[in-house]
Amino acid sequence: MLEMFAAGAASAGGQRGEQAEARRATEQAQRAARADDELAERATATARRLRQEATDAAAAAEKAAERATAAEDEAARARAQAQKSQRAARRRESG
Repeated sequence: MLEMFAAGAASAGGQRGEQAEARRATEQAQRAARADDELAERATATARRLRQEATDAAAAAEKAAERATAAEDEAARARAQAQKSQRAARRRESG
């Protein structure tokens, strides 16, 4: 009879050990999930920041392109004016 109680106690102890192990595994999985969530939040924040930087850079590039076009237009006007002035000067010299 004593053996029967000992076998039951061992079985109960084994169940408690399995339950404790399952609890530890669950806690570890929850910690890993929280760590993954934190990593995902940081990655999302980084992606948002980089997207904003890219948007800002695109806007700056667009403004620079507009300024370059305006400078090219101004240079074309200046060349045309210079040619007119040269023609006028030649006419005065020959006239």
